[in-house]
Amino acid sequence: MEAQWAAEENRYSRFVTEQPPYSILVRGMEEDVLPTVQRYGMGTLVYSPIAGGRLSGKWRKGVAPTATSSARPTARFDMSTPANQRKLDIVADLILSADILDRIDEIVAPGVTINPDDNSYRAHELLPAARRR
Repeated sequence: MEAQWAAEENRYSRFVTEQPPYSILVRGMEEDVLPTVQRYGMGTLVYSPIAGGRLSGKWRKGVAPTATSSARPTARFDMSTPANQRKLDIVADLILSADILDRIDEIVAPGVTINPDDNSYRAHELLPAARRR
């Protein structure tokens, strides 16, 4: 909010988007970031939707953790801390049934983008006319 105020006050370009982490395990942005971006008409581009791999099955309770990038903050990936153990408790036994996965695939088949414009790229070299054979 202060950055928006400073931009307006000094006639600078203002921020137009925010990029917070967001997943089922990291929802704090709903309380403060989302109301702020809505107030200022900003966009939101989230990162880490699978919570650093926790929602993909990479991290499991009782299983030795795999090596992770040294660039990652230690506090977020030290699986011995109570907070990180709680995250593992939440996802450790969570397995979507075949029925649920089948239903998701019925809604949108794997590999399908409903609107190809959402892909945000158009690789002309992948079109049949651009192929050598």
